[in-house]
Amino acid sequence: MQVSGSISNYLAALKTARRADVVVVLKKPFKPVFRHLLRALSRRLVFDFDDAVYVRDSGEDNPRRLSQLTHMVSRCDDVWAGNAQLLGTAEPFARRSGLIPTTLPQAKYQLKPEKPASGIELVWIGGSASRPWLESIFSTLEQAALQIPGLRLKIIADFTLKSSVLEVVAVPWSESGEAQALVDANIGIAPLPDNAFTRGKCGLKTLQYMAAGLPVIASSTGVQFDMVIPGKTGILADSEQAWLDALLQLAGDESLRTAMGQAGRALRAQRYSIEAGCEKILQRLAAL
Repeated sequence: MQVSGSISNYLAALKTARRADVVVVLKKPFKPVFRHLLRALSRRLVFDFDDAVYVRDSGEDNPRRLSQLTHMVSRCDDVWAGNAQLLGTAEPFARRSGLIPTTLPQAKYQLKPEKPASGIELVWIGGSASRPWLESIFSTLEQAALQIPGLRLKIIADFTLKSSVLEVVAVPWSESGEAQALVDANIGIAPLPDNAFTRGKCGLKTLQYMAAGLPVIASSTGVQFDMVIPGKTGILADSEQAWLDALLQLAGDESLRTAMGQAGRALRAQRYSIEAGCEKILQRLAAL
């Protein structure tokens, strides 16, 4: 249940926690009074987070947020972190802690693709908060459009971008339509700056591309360094020239795109399946 707003909502959450065998808190460290009551009423308390909630979105330190996090994890019986960066932050303050990566169901992406009849379609999926990350490589995409005939960018989001040289296809995000929009593209892109906040991201965008059978071009920031195997499931790029080279290479080699897409789908099934994630959760619950 979502715990916010009125006092009655918080009281209802405490009543629910008192009846539960295990209470799992997602991301929110809560303020001291509620945190204390929740700990007192919970038989077993778990904190699960997949974002760097201890820093500002800009990546700058935030002592208040870090203090809230450390107090929360120190009161829990177990802490589940979405990647190694988050785990390393929580581990010194936690009684027990473990890594449970983000997972994704494959069935949703088992769709018949309708690839473009001509040209190459890049795809990016996200929200307004991550718009600056896409904008950071937009000029490079425009440069690539001058060298790759028919290159276009599909943006699955709540915004779009405009260009005089690169065709941009705006697809409003929807739960029912996102999978088809992804599998229909040719290449998934995941630019990400390197700072304390982005190193806490857990790679959902990259996993979606892999599940959709797409080769991935991604920054080597954080967990993306582990998810993308260079030359096998995609290409890591951290400079303007590296991005341009990767775009030119994949745009010109359909067989390589296909091979990387298949390898990415297999890797997602092996490491990041719902079944694998559930098994890890069950093991940690059993240990409680």
